[in-house]
Amino acid sequence: MRLKDRNMSGVTDEYRKQAEQCRKNAEGSLKQEDRAFWLLLAANWLKFAQDCDETSATAKAKSASNVPSLSGSVR
Repeated sequence: MRLKDRNMSGVTDEYRKQAEQCRKNAEGSLKQEDRAFWLLLAANWLKFAQDCDETSATAKAKSASNVPSLSGSVR
């Protein structure tokens, strides 16, 4: 795993941790408006994590397609 991949994974993990904390805050909220706020914030953190995963997957696919093939080039 490359350093960039590890960093992206760490970012994604942090986003998911933030989402979990927001869900916990929602559970502890007494007011409906506060619960709605925390749940919306959690959904946004999860969206960030998903976007990060998709960006990482796209970068990996692009990187893999740019690797030259050795088959047929060696005689």
